[in-house]
Amino acid sequence: MQLKMKSLCLLAVILGLCTLPISSQDPCPAGRECPANFPVRSDGVITPGTCDGGGSIRSEIDSDLRSLLLDTQVTNALRKKHPSLVPNLGSADLPASSCAKIYESNETAQNGNYFVRDEDTTVFCRFDLATLATPKTNGWQLLTLFDMNDPNTNCPSQLRFDNVRGMRHCRKNDDATGCVSIFYPHNRPIKRLYGRVHGYHSGTLDIEDDQFNRGIDGIYIDGISLTYGQSPRRHIWSFISYLSAAFPNCPCSTNAIRSTPSYIGENYFCESGTAAETVNPAVTFVDDPVWDGQNCESTQDPGCCTRGYRDNGEWFYREFEVPFVDDVELRLCTDEPRSDEEIALVLAEIYFD
Repeated sequence: MQLKMKSLCLLAVILGLCTLPISSQDPCPAGRECPANFPVRSDGVITPGTCDGGGSIRSEIDSDLRSLLLDTQVTNALRKKHPSLVPNLGSADLPASSCAKIYESNETAQNGNYFVRDEDTTVFCRFDLATLATPKTNGWQLLTLFDMNDPNTNCPSQLRFDNVRGMRHCRKNDDATGCVSIFYPHNRPIKRLYGRVHGYHSGTLDIEDDQFNRGIDGIYIDGISLTYGQSPRRHIWSFISYLSAAFPNCPCSTNAIRSTPSYIGENYFCESGTAAETVNPAVTFVDDPVWDGQNCESTQDPGCCTRGYRDNGEWFYREFEVPFVDDVELRLCTDEPRSDEEIALVLAEIYFD
């Protein structure tokens, strides 16, 4: 408590709220502990360490100050008064508890790599999603950014590279039916997820009741699945594709003939990559990526075009009552061989808090 009071006094001096006199005699002889009434220098200089005869401040006080600096209000006030004295939250000297806390501490923080507690390396924080994301947080930590539109991006080992008319993407490695999984680990509990996934549609993808009835651990869709946990998996979002917009078959269609099972609910996107009445199984429809929020209203049922967060048709958002620590699993799933149908991954950009 005594050290805490000293630290509060020190902050008050630095903030200009009060001034403590400097003793004419040496208040802190070299090699000794500072007395309880040790007067702090009013020039705001913080010098951790033991007494050296010149008025240094003990390391315990520095430790206490470190804790105080994690308080957003204290940090903001101190930075405005003496910006050179305060390490930025998210720096090596002052790791943050989350990207959201970095934004709370400094609303001018720029997208980039920051130190966050419990992480082995720096993490990428993004602060410019405020106009799209939930207003409950303005700082998001990157879980994955995989973008085949970038020529420097390679397919993960679980998938194979393909290029159709210059459109780079990743497909399943073999011709078998089923799902291929990619796992994204993280070191902090996830309360919220926010992101987008784009893909390409090939062949005779479909939506059938018997697929939904297989359950979340089975091949329950033709498309891409986001889940966490095992046996059973827990649903985050489903990216569903189907034969053609000429034959609306999505649960979100105006005249839908089926609804999603309870484990999916309303947490899904559904789009076809073509509006053709005849679909060639060998064709990959690269002119219209699915789930990207583009060209939807001209080809898809309007009921399926405004399902993204804030009706933008691209970004998904989930908030969880109980934060989870399991890896996030992305699965590419089809229930027929590649000669009949396939889904390709183009982009996965996912953030969490």
